[in-house]
Amino acid sequence: MTPHGHLEPANSLPSAPFDAASKREGSMAPTSHDSRAMGKYFALAQVGMEMVAPIVLGLWLDHKFEIGPWGVIVGAVLGLVGGLAHLVVMLRRFEAKDSPPRRDAQ
Repeated sequence: MTPHGHLEPANSLPSAPFDAASKREGSMAPTSHDSRAMGKYFALAQVGMEMVAPIVLGLWLDHKFEIGPWGVIVGAVLGLVGGLAHLVVMLRRFEAKDSPPRRDAQ
């Protein structure tokens, strides 16, 4: 019930995302580990955008200058090469941060 005595709809959401969860025992509030994982997901989503943006730019160039499919073709190639290169760099960085330090045998 609301403070005025009215019934709330069954699908109503709390006023803040974690208000209800923070009041319960064993809440599912985000932790620093969760925010680190979310950062990785956003970084990987950025790679997807880097692959799509050159294609959209190529479409615009094709339309603006009437150069046929060449803007899209060049945009697709640049997006694929640049996106995959950035993905490899990011995954290597993620592996380096997540893996324990190696102990070289001497």
